Amino acid sequence: MGRTVIPTFHAAFSLGAMAGSALGALASRAGVPLVVQMPAVVAVAVGARLAALPGALLPRTADEADEDREHHEHDEDRAGGLGEVAGPVAPVRGRGFTAALDPWKERRTLLIGVVVLAASLSEGSANNWLSLAVVDGFHAPEASGGLVLGLFVGAMTAVRVLGTRLIDRFGRVTVLRVSGVASLLGLLAFGLVPSLPLAAAGVALWGFGAALAVPIGIAAASDDPRRAAGRVAAVSVFSSVASITAPPLLGLAAESMGARHALLLVTVAMVASVAVAGQVRRSRPAPVRATLASEPFSAGAGALVTTSGELR
Repeated sequence: MGRTVIPTFHAAFSLGAMAGSALGALASRAGVPLVVQMPAVVAVAVGARLAALPGALLPRTADEADEDREHHEHDEDRAGGLGEVAGPVAPVRGRGFTAALDPWKERRTLLIGVVVLAASLSEGSANNWLSLAVVDGFHAPEASGGLVLGLFVGAMTAVRVLGTRLIDRFGRVTVLRVSGVASLLGLLAFGLVPSLPLAAAGVALWGFGAALAVPIGIAAASDDPRRAAGRVAAVSVFSSVASITAPPLLGLAAESMGARHALLLVTVAMVASVAVAGQVRRSRPAPVRATLASEPFSAGAGALVTTSGELR
């Protein structure tokens, strides 16, 4: 599209999380039991998702169909007179499991995965433990824990709405580094300051910094449209690993140091994210234009070589 759009979708995610935390705080204050609150939330969420589903799957446009047809005809023309060509010039599809492993051999993709892991660890830890850390760490009522979580999510939402312009103006690397430092400082403030108002200010800074790391990582993995699906899937695994492992590991740490101080362990991931931030710099996709191989052809056989050096 020629501009940054992914943070807008993550902003919608954050709006839902912010609404959920606010509803949870209100329900806690009103004494609504969980056996009433949870089924009501499920009914609303499932109904909204089903209603949105028809618009979420975009049909192929006539232009896209025409473009595919032109590419196919072009490939056939290229193959004419060269003997039997084993497959199209476009990237090979359908290799199954071996193709799925390709992104795991790419250093850049794995380091982008570290960025996404750190961001998911930061955001997921807040979603799972921030409310409890407020209640236990500052002896605050449960409703306050929900409000502070809402502050965190609200800060993320605001930056995600504005993030498209920030990324387009300053670039991915600068925004990611500033985001990592902001999250680090905010998390340290929450874990170390003595009063809840100061801790809440740290939570807001933490949320500001946590907003754009995942969208930037997904966008960086998508730079080459031909390999975007596999690379996005690979870096998303890092996010899933963080979501699965962070809650129990932080829970074990909270047993000995309390939830508030256990969250300080996330700062290690923040430092790692800042250290590898340069990997999200935009990379240019390798061209797929076909050219005749410079090497002589064997008798009765032909070959096509892409300009990126891949034999087809």
